[in-house]
Amino acid sequence: MVQRLAGAPLSISPLSYNPPPEPPGGGGCLLGLHGPADPALWAWQLGGIETVKQSKVQAVKLLTGDGIDGALVEQLRNEGVIFFLARLFFPVNGGTVTPEEFVHSVGNSARALYAAGVRYFEVHNEPNLKMEGYISQWRTPEEFAGWYNDVVSLLRPDMPDALFGIPGLSPGAVIDNVRPITEAEFMARCLPLLKDCQWLACHRYWSAGTDGAMGAALSANDFAQEYRPLPVFVTEFSNTTKGYDKSYKGNEITTFHKYINGDLIGAVFSFVESSSDPIFEWEAWRGSAIPVIVAEYIDSL
Repeated sequence: MVQRLAGAPLSISPLSYNPPPEPPGGGGCLLGLHGPADPALWAWQLGGIETVKQSKVQAVKLLTGDGIDGALVEQLRNEGVIFFLARLFFPVNGGTVTPEEFVHSVGNSARALYAAGVRYFEVHNEPNLKMEGYISQWRTPEEFAGWYNDVVSLLRPDMPDALFGIPGLSPGAVIDNVRPITEAEFMARCLPLLKDCQWLACHRYWSAGTDGAMGAALSANDFAQEYRPLPVFVTEFSNTTKGYDKSYKGNEITTFHKYINGDLIGAVFSFVESSSDPIFEWEAWRGSAIPVIVAEYIDSL
């Protein structure tokens, strides 16, 4: 997830949402949901499964964690989910973690998901952020590539058919003490060194005063085009601005999906179903109008 920066809340009526012109479309990209930001079964049991049912999404991103296993996958399949992607979750928080420690933490959940048929695994998260290990864990993209290679080599024997992918990077310009290196530079230096990478993750965020959902989607298309033929998934996308009406954000989510080129991107995952951290309050789907708006849009496809 992207590090949130402080900003003044805005109040925008749902009636003020004016969608851009219809896109040309193409392909069969799935509109999906990033599951609870709390990596544990209790977060799903408190309402996450119901949100998936209400929204009719067919793709879900999971975070490995306590109780995140085949039973949860089966419950979500019963609600119509046909595609799963799992992030190997470990909170670095600006500290250090060896590949062995990382695999020890995520391994049980990852192997259980693999046994349940999940094949796509995102290795860590936004490694160009200081809070996610840049400087403290890896000082360069090249060092992250070595760390990634070690993690995957440790998991591969138990997950021979797994499809591992480089994690989504934090998009945007350099921010001192937050994002020391851009997505483009990190990818250029890291990707050629990865020995076992079958797909790429991409994150796209926007806020008030930017090109919005349409611009973020077109940027994701550009990313996917640049790195063809590797498959690409947008594993997080959201408007991070506080104070927006959730109906407005629901319409933005559908606009983002409309402008994704499905010939380039297989699925996109809106951040986030829920979180116990109040910093994500304005992005959470649970208990809002977003699931209904998304369900109506999916029914129209």
